[in-house]
Amino acid sequence: MQNRPIVLVNVPFDINDVPGRGSTLPMGIITLATILKNKSWDVRIIEGSSIHSDYEDRLFSLLEKEKPLFVGFSVMTTQIKKSLELTNRIKQIYKDLLIVWGGFHATCKPAQTIENPNIDIVVLGEEIKDILPLSETLAQNGDLKKVPNIY
Repeated sequence: MQNRPIVLVNVPFDINDVPGRGSTLPMGIITLATILKNKSWDVRIIEGSSIHSDYEDRLFSLLEKEKPLFVGFSVMTTQIKKSLELTNRIKQIYKDLLIVWGGFHATCKPAQTIENPNIDIVVLGEEIKDILPLSETLAQNGDLKKVPNIY
């Protein structure tokens, strides 16, 4: 098992959505967590769209107790505003914590996404094949230039 957990976050799909009341589970994040867990990583999912109505409190409580390797957001275009707000709040408190964005929006607009000074890494395309190399490289303080599909 790796020393530091990885936190994966899914915010409500629309700014007007009530947290924890959505009808679909985030299969992308669940798949990433499964891949990581199968390789003995400690993964925490903070799910704001369909499970955790208090997802922000849960996230900051977790960050207060543990220093994750990174916090990863899977972002569709309708999730940008809330994901940016949460990313910015995290960085205000935990300046050195790595923030990784992936998902449809980050893949379609990587240059725009990485322009935000609070987003450290953008994963392009299918994160399922890149999550392990990224996590292993970060854990070993390796060369990110050798990790495929990151911006």
